[in-house]
Amino acid sequence: MSLKNFSEVDTPKPESSWNDLDDDARLRLVNTVTSRFDAYIVLKPTRATNEGFVFVQFVGQVSSKVRGGFLLDYELLLKDNIDQSLTVWLDPIGDKNSLRNLRGILIKSV
Repeated sequence: MSLKNFSEVDTPKPESSWNDLDDDARLRLVNTVTSRFDAYIVLKPTRATNEGFVFVQFVGQVSSKVRGGFLLDYELLLKDNIDQSLTVWLDPIGDKNSLRNLRGILIKSV
Protein backbone atom coordinates (compact mmCIF):
# COMPACT_ATOMS: atom_id res chain seq x y z
CA MET A 1 0.00 0.00 0.00
CA SER A 2 1.45 3.36 -0.94
CA LEU A 3 1.62 6.18 1.57
CA LYS A 4 -0.99 8.12 -0.35
CA ASN A 5 -3.47 5.26 -0.07
CA PHE A 6 -2.70 4.86 3.63
CA SER A 7 -3.28 8.57 4.22
CA GLU A 8 -6.77 8.31 2.79
CA VAL A 9 -7.91 5.59 5.21
CA ASP A 10 -10.50 6.71 7.76
CA THR A 11 -9.30 6.93 11.35
CA PRO A 12 -11.07 4.30 13.46
CA LYS A 13 -13.66 5.60 15.93
CA PRO A 14 -14.00 4.24 19.47
CA GLU A 15 -16.54 1.48 19.96
CA SER A 16 -19.62 2.03 22.10
CA SER A 17 -18.04 -0.08 24.85
CA TRP A 18 -15.49 2.75 25.26
CA ASN A 19 -17.89 5.63 24.63
CA ASP A 20 -20.48 4.36 27.10
CA LEU A 21 -17.98 4.63 29.98
CA ASP A 22 -17.51 7.84 31.93
CA ASP A 23 -14.05 9.41 32.28
CA ASP A 24 -13.27 7.70 35.59
CA ALA A 25 -14.35 4.29 34.32
CA ARG A 26 -12.14 4.70 31.24
CA LEU A 27 -9.14 5.49 33.44
CA ARG A 28 -9.88 2.49 35.66
CA LEU A 29 -10.05 0.26 32.59
CA VAL A 30 -6.71 1.56 31.29
CA ASN A 31 -5.14 1.05 34.73
CA THR A 32 -6.56 -2.46 35.00
CA VAL A 33 -5.11 -3.50 31.66
CA THR A 34 -1.70 -1.95 32.21
CA SER A 35 -1.29 -2.92 35.88
CA ARG A 36 -0.50 -6.50 34.82
CA PHE A 37 2.81 -5.29 33.36
CA ASP A 38 5.49 -4.00 35.73
CA ALA A 39 7.21 -2.02 32.97
CA TYR A 40 4.33 0.45 32.79
CA ILE A 41 4.53 1.47 36.46
CA VAL A 42 6.45 4.55 35.26
CA LEU A 43 3.35 5.80 33.39
CA LYS A 44 0.32 7.40 35.00
CA PRO A 45 -2.80 7.80 32.86
CA THR A 46 -4.31 11.21 33.60
CA ARG A 47 -7.26 11.45 31.18
CA ALA A 48 -9.14 9.21 28.80
CA THR A 49 -11.56 10.92 26.44
CA ASN A 50 -14.51 9.58 24.50
CA GLU A 51 -12.60 10.46 21.30
CA GLY A 52 -10.15 7.66 22.14
CA PHE A 53 -7.29 9.79 23.49
CA VAL A 54 -5.43 8.49 26.54
CA PHE A 55 -3.16 11.09 28.16
CA VAL A 56 -0.27 9.89 30.31
CA GLN A 57 2.56 11.33 32.38
CA PHE A 58 5.89 9.79 33.24
CA VAL A 59 6.20 9.31 37.00
CA GLY A 60 9.45 7.37 36.75
CA GLN A 61 12.70 7.64 34.86
CA VAL A 62 12.72 6.48 31.24
CA SER A 63 15.61 7.50 29.03
CA SER A 64 14.84 9.59 25.99
CA LYS A 65 16.44 6.88 23.88
CA VAL A 66 13.66 4.36 24.63
CA ARG A 67 10.75 6.69 25.46
CA GLY A 68 9.19 6.73 21.97
CA GLY A 69 9.19 2.97 21.52
CA PHE A 70 7.99 2.53 25.10
CA LEU A 71 4.95 4.75 24.45
CA LEU A 72 4.20 2.94 21.18
CA ASP A 73 4.30 -0.42 23.00
CA TYR A 74 1.96 1.00 25.64
CA GLU A 75 -0.43 2.21 22.95
CA LEU A 76 -0.36 -1.19 21.22
CA LEU A 77 -1.22 -2.87 24.53
CA LEU A 78 -4.25 -0.59 24.90
CA LYS A 79 -5.31 -1.15 21.28
CA ASP A 80 -5.06 -4.93 21.61
CA ASN A 81 -6.88 -5.15 24.95
CA ILE A 82 -9.40 -2.31 24.96
CA ASP A 83 -10.12 -0.63 21.61
CA GLN A 84 -8.25 -0.36 18.29
CA SER A 85 -8.95 3.36 18.03
CA LEU A 86 -7.10 4.43 21.20
CA THR A 87 -4.12 6.74 20.89
CA VAL A 88 -1.68 7.70 23.62
CA TRP A 89 -0.66 11.31 24.18
CA LEU A 90 2.03 12.49 26.57
CA ASP A 91 0.82 15.32 28.83
CA PRO A 92 2.93 18.43 28.34
CA ILE A 93 4.89 19.61 31.34
CA GLY A 94 5.84 23.16 32.15
CA ASP A 95 9.31 24.54 31.59
CA LYS A 96 11.46 23.75 34.63
CA ASN A 97 14.41 25.89 33.55
CA SER A 98 14.82 28.58 36.20
CA LEU A 99 16.66 30.99 33.87
CA ARG A 100 13.85 30.98 31.30
CA ASN A 101 11.34 31.41 34.10
CA LEU A 102 13.14 34.62 35.18
CA ARG A 103 12.35 36.20 31.79
CA GLY A 104 8.68 36.34 32.68
CA ILE A 105 7.64 33.82 30.03
CA LEU A 106 4.97 31.46 31.29
CA ILE A 107 4.12 28.22 29.48
CA LYS A 108 0.82 26.77 30.65
CA SER A 109 0.11 23.09 30.34
CA VAL A 110 -3.40 21.67 30.23
